[in-house]
Amino acid sequence: MIVNPSSNVPLNNETPDIQELAIALYAENLPPTLAHLDFLRFSGIIPKDWQTTGNPVEQDNLSQIQFINGVNVLAQPRSIKFFEAIAPLTEQNLNVPTLTRCYSQCLPHVLYQVLSINPQIVMMFPPDTLEKARQQFLDQILAPGLSQEFARSPQQVAVNLVYPLDRCQLNLNISEVRVTQNNQSQLPAVLFSGSFNYDIQGNTTSERLEQLQQALDNWQTDLETFRKLVRQRFLDRPSSLFPPNIL
Repeated sequence: MIVNPSSNVPLNNETPDIQELAIALYAENLPPTLAHLDFLRFSGIIPKDWQTTGNPVEQDNLSQIQFINGVNVLAQPRSIKFFEAIAPLTEQNLNVPTLTRCYSQCLPHVLYQVLSINPQIVMMFPPDTLEKARQQFLDQILAPGLSQEFARSPQQVAVNLVYPLDRCQLNLNISEVRVTQNNQSQLPAVLFSGSFNYDIQGNTTSERLEQLQQALDNWQTDLETFRKLVRQRFLDRPSSLFPPNIL
């Protein structure tokens, strides 16, 4: 997997932190045409003074818009996602939660089914000890001897973990990636991707909308949970890469 982080996102291994936040809405009756630029502007979801980096992709089955301020919108049949880089912004200045709330309020009759809050952390392998660090990573996430059962070591590793929280389910994916730098060189790294998935239920659209808004209120709590999980269970304690309470 190739990752192209925003040029505004510092990749600092000394104090790795959340570098991107995405929030996605899923619904049966949610066509990508409801995420075209004119609709987002005229509905008041996107401020009219926001400028795009180029011409948006606007099709019946796909809508993709990138703004100069770093906010991105991606819509496909039955889903829409808002995402942006966090650094150097503070969490209080993030646009994504506000955009998601405004979008759902402007479309209250949509039968929303899932709200997904998705933070990401990228940790670079130390360049001076690249091979040693990568092998240590492989040894930690593979069972002892598993990589030696074949003639060659695996070229890439990805692990999916599931945490049942009281408020929702958290899916955590840990995978090897290559990060494209400004000089277009690609450096190996580890990507931690979280998905806090909230099932939206209710007999009426108003009940579903109220539940969605309540779930969205958890976004800061979810970011802190994700930050602590990755730091304390994986980065600060490399010998305990697999927490004991995974499913």
